[in-house]
Amino acid sequence: MGHTGKMLPPARYLMRAKDFVDARYARNQAA
Repeated sequence: MGHTGKMLPPARYLMRAKDFVDARYARNQAA
């Protein structure tokens, strides 16, 4: 089970990625 956990990205990474995508999307909408 430990090996499988390493394959999946951490929750904090997913949250940061989502924030980055949301920020870029908002920037494109504002432009």
